[in-house]
Amino acid sequence: MARPKRSLEERFWGKVDTSGGTDACHPWMGALVGGRRKGGYGKFKRDGRVVRSHRLAYELHYGMKLRCDEVLLHSCDFRPCCNPRRLTPGDQLANVRDTLSKGRWRNQYGGLKHEVSMLRRRARRKRSAG
Repeated sequence: MARPKRSLEERFWGKVDTSGGTDACHPWMGALVGGRRKGGYGKFKRDGRVVRSHRLAYELHYGMKLRCDEVLLHSCDFRPCCNPRRLTPGDQLANVRDTLSKGRWRNQYGGLKHEVSMLRRRARRKRSAG
C-alpha cells in the first residue's frame, strides 16, 4: 500500500528541530549547502528546485514570498537556524552592515576583511616610500 503524500509543510517542518521552544534556534536537520563541516545554510527541494531552508521557513510562517533580491538576516548568526522569529528581511547592504557591526566579516584566510585591506594599504605605502 502506498504511503499518503505529505504536504510541503509536513515535509519541511519534519526536518527542523523545534524542541528548544519558540525563542530558541530551530536548526535544520536536513542537508546543508557546503556540508556539515562548512556550517552552511540548509537546503530543501521544493517543486523540483533547491531552496534555502531559512527562506522557506520564513515564507511558510508569514505566508509571504520573498523577492529574489531580499536576504534574511539571522539575529542568532547561526546559518542552519529556521526559526522565523530570528529572521529579518533586508537587502544585501543591510546584511553586510549587520555582519560588520558584529565583527564577522572574514576573508578566505580567516582575518577580518577590513583588517586585511588596511594591511595591504600599509604595505603598498611602504613599498612606494621605498
